Amino acid sequence: MENEKKGVSRRDFMKTTGIATGTLVGGGIIGGLIGYNVNRDTVTDETTGNPRSPNQYDLGPGAIGLGVPYFIDNQLAGSYGMNAKEYMQGPFEDGATTQGYQSRLTRAEIFSQGIAKLDEEAFSRFDKSFSEIEPEQMDEILTAFQKGEVPMQAVTSDFFFKLLRQATLEGAYADPIYNGNRNMEGWKMKGFPGHQFSYIGQIESEEFVEIEPKSISNKVDVVTVGVGWTGGIVAAECSKAGLKVRGLERGAERGTKDYGMVHDEFRYAIRYELFQDLSKESITFRNNREMKALPMRMMGSFLLGEGLGGSGTHWNGQNWRFLPYDFEIKSMTDEKY
Repeated sequence: MENEKKGVSRRDFMKTTGIATGTLVGGGIIGGLIGYNVNRDTVTDETTGNPRSPNQYDLGPGAIGLGVPYFIDNQLAGSYGMNAKEYMQGPFEDGATTQGYQSRLTRAEIFSQGIAKLDEEAFSRFDKSFSEIEPEQMDEILTAFQKGEVPMQAVTSDFFFKLLRQATLEGAYADPIYNGNRNMEGWKMKGFPGHQFSYIGQIESEEFVEIEPKSISNKVDVVTVGVGWTGGIVAAECSKAGLKVRGLERGAERGTKDYGMVHDEFRYAIRYELFQDLSKESITFRNNREMKALPMRMMGSFLLGEGLGGSGTHWNGQNWRFLPYDFEIKSMTDEKY
């Protein structure tokens, strides 16, 4: 295999492992983002990739085919790019690694500066734009960014590299409602089932079951209220016509099985959107007396809202996981008080 050979480049490793970041170094994603950050007159055909930026691999589409540039563009234009829920007031100082993100720049500003720096490095070293240089030269520049060797203002180049790589992975594997992971191809490459309501129909099967991935949106064309005579006929005829139909019917008394395990992992486990909004108020912390206490700018030390361990005590928000206990809260409260 390619990734077993000695001296394999970062670009080839990413490509052959199916991480979907192989096209990151090929100019397609970089070019697409340059369209967001820089005058479009300076961009040629970069947004569609180039011969050194393969859009499709044996495992499936590359990052361009998955729509990753559109995903990153949308993220930078929204609350993620503006650090809207994070503490962005002073003091701004270089802290320890354990104190996390401490730059005064927003992510959109970091991307803007970082992408411009990629082109600057390419012109400085090879007298060409980043999308025009050879793959080995791209590796050289990206390695320099990853090692923090490229000077940037108010942020390090290795931090920009981590952001760019992470955003690329998110665009490949987040739910398609965020304009990446086109046609759920990222999930299909990994064999990930997406957001299934439940696995009751498959869990007892003695055969290996391949599950078609589902998006949170799981869009349908027609919804019928009731599946009786009329609703049943409508559903059948619409299905014959090739439409996706969902029928809503009154069922038995609710139980926990009626509440599926579907939740938006991207919003919850990656963006931490159930967490406290730190944009107006936060705390400062340090790990020992010798360190200077700096603000906690973003949440994410552990995931709340799971309904496991001590989170029932330390978290008074809504759990995404529906529990049998949730049916008992009112009864227990009435009995106690």
